[in-house]
Amino acid sequence: MEEISKTQNDQELIRHSMAHILAMAIMRLYPNTKIGIGPAIENGFYYEVDTPVKITYKDLPKIEAEMNNIISEELQFKQIIIPKEQAFDTLMQSGQIYKTELLKQIPDESVSFYKTGEFFDLCRGPHIKHTGLASFFKLTKISSSNWLGEKNRPKLQRIEGVAFINKEDLDAYLASQKEIIQRDYKKIGRKLNLITYNEDIGDNLLIWLPKGNVVKEKLKDFVFSKFEEIETIFLSTPNIAKFTLYRDYFETAKSKDTYLPTVKTTNNEYLIRNDCFYHHSRVFRSTKKSYRQLPIRYTEFYNVLGQIVNTETTNSDLSFFQRLQTNIFARNDQLQDELEKCFSIILDLFQYLKIDSFQIQAKQPNSKDKNNKNKEARGVLKIIEKALAKKKLSAKLIQTDFYNDGIELQFLVKDISGNPHIISTIKLDICSAEKEELYYVNKNNLKETPAVVRFNAIESFETLFKIILENNQGVFDVWLSPVQCIVIAISEKYHEKANEILTQLKKEGIRTEKNFEADTMQNKIRRAENENIPYMLIIGEKELNTNSVSLRQRNGQELGLIRIEEFIDRIHREIDQKGF
Repeated sequence: MEEISKTQNDQELIRHSMAHILAMAIMRLYPNTKIGIGPAIENGFYYEVDTPVKITYKDLPKIEAEMNNIISEELQFKQIIIPKEQAFDTLMQSGQIYKTELLKQIPDESVSFYKTGEFFDLCRGPHIKHTGLASFFKLTKISSSNWLGEKNRPKLQRIEGVAFINKEDLDAYLASQKEIIQRDYKKIGRKLNLITYNEDIGDNLLIWLPKGNVVKEKLKDFVFSKFEEIETIFLSTPNIAKFTLYRDYFETAKSKDTYLPTVKTTNNEYLIRNDCFYHHSRVFRSTKKSYRQLPIRYTEFYNVLGQIVNTETTNSDLSFFQRLQTNIFARNDQLQDELEKCFSIILDLFQYLKIDSFQIQAKQPNSKDKNNKNKEARGVLKIIEKALAKKKLSAKLIQTDFYNDGIELQFLVKDISGNPHIISTIKLDICSAEKEELYYVNKNNLKETPAVVRFNAIESFETLFKIILENNQGVFDVWLSPVQCIVIAISEKYHEKANEILTQLKKEGIRTEKNFEADTMQNKIRRAENENIPYMLIIGEKELNTNSVSLRQRNGQELGLIRIEEFIDRIHREIDQKGF
């Protein structure tokens, strides 16, 4: 076979050519198919098609076989430049209505086509020399999308594949995808009875099952304990308020489409919030504040409801998650210290959850924005830089026109697929305190506007839990494990003693279950290991006679006989090592 030249060796070039081979194979197998768009994408390619019959996953091997036939034919990719009017005639005669629509958007008098055997396509190219130079590939996915991503346009099927220059890279990629499937947080969550989803409630609405809720509550307790160390005030405010509370902000917000529609009553109009700052600002200004009282920190765990808009289909769905937010009102000379405290909480959280890799983005208003308070923003940026340096952290500075009321630090962690997720945010708000008429009395007995730090220690508990499950595959440290130990009785003869131990452990605050089922010991142990329970306490004849238990860890290691008091001390020490 002909060697691939350096130009043809380019992955994107090959993947673009694979898209044409895919479309050609589909048109051979399904005559009268209408084709849409078929670009190269990361790791592969896709083509959108409108076929006479619906293509299913069962059809992919047949399409792959036809693609391999086309590759073996070594058909030339020939570029043809023709007048635009002739191109219209050609496409209309062949019934390619989607390509005709694309052609209308091309301003040139002449247009480029590529012909490969009997297949031709409106395309600028370039491509590999012939189909025989195509690489190793695999079709992986079928989905549907509206033509050009516009609502109410025809539905097309998108067939996707991956392609690599050598077989080793393809095999490695497919193996990594299998691992992603195995480490899917939904799969792990259902298997361990931590979380679930229900189509009657909402496909994207996470349901915390009892064991998952234990993990969430322990995470909350941990972060709350960190806030207690810095003397925060915990609040509980409504998830809804009169629209007048938000009107000034809402009229300039660039994210209106993420809110749910307002709720109208006979006398009022209400908005469901996605931020609790405005509620906390009313708490702050409800009483007169002195500079001696600052900083004041209000913390709240609350529900966030909004909309997710699909940019391809323009369809929307309900978004719901839970957030831990703190609004800090401080003097300017306290800002750096407050930032450092926020950093410490985030870093402690990441350390405890074994999140080793993260990135920080600093998003600041675009300097061209007329509403940008440039001087204040520069001053805040210097404070941020000092606080980052003190903690030996660095951030990537990004200018954007989305943020117009301050500088926001985003702490991003990638999931197993490499997609970044915002876990924590810290926004230094340089506008809202003045707009909301917040003030304190300074040492000169004059009114002064406080600095505001809007700190989301956990942006979304649901997102954080996803990252945790993917990282640990449901194997939690003892302090966070929903079940910390299980008491297993070898037979009914030992149930009474096992129940005594169960009661003793629960009184010590140790999350304990029991297995007294009429099953083999091997099956009982295997079940506990599959549920990732850290410790198994086995009760039999020798344990009864020595007033002890046989201790076994979830990794299969047997620790031998141990008195129950010794075990209690052991597990408490293990939990206390976390300092929580």
